[in-house]
Amino acid sequence: MSVLEFTASIIRSLAWPLVVLAGLLLFRRAIEGRILSILKISHKDTEVVFDHTAREVEAAIAVVELPETARREFDARVHIAPNTSKVIKTWTELEEVVRQRLSRAGIDISSLGSAAILQVAQEHNLLTGDQMRALVGLNAMRNLAVHGRDDDIDERRVQEFIVLAEAMKAVLAIT
Repeated sequence: MSVLEFTASIIRSLAWPLVVLAGLLLFRRAIEGRILSILKISHKDTEVVFDHTAREVEAAIAVVELPETARREFDARVHIAPNTSKVIKTWTELEEVVRQRLSRAGIDISSLGSAAILQVAQEHNLLTGDQMRALVGLNAMRNLAVHGRDDDIDERRVQEFIVLAEAMKAVLAIT
């Protein structure tokens, strides 16, 4: 076994657990917020009830007409944070690698989203189980970055995401 094969085997073995661990660390505040919003957990027939008060308040506020100056100020503040933008760009590049794999196999996925693309790739044996778990973990991290608060993801976390995504691209390139 060459050094390259050994390294590839180590990366394959550790990729998805590291992605999951990194995701938990990167987004622990967002995850903690979701856990803290649980009001009730049942066991048989599984039921989890979340506190939806915040959504109800946001819906009530949305009905109120804002003065023009407040609306302009709000519009000026709505943007994609630079860190989130980097995560989106990195995920898009990684997703493109999977799309190319499917395309080379003659599979049309032009109208599918990320999760569906990953599922189709696995169904056609273009991804191993470990690769699938790693990609699902990275996709979850991407979604948390996109849909979370701007302050949930700092430059260090973005760099960790990029390193994990680049490692996954390398794994996909050699397998």
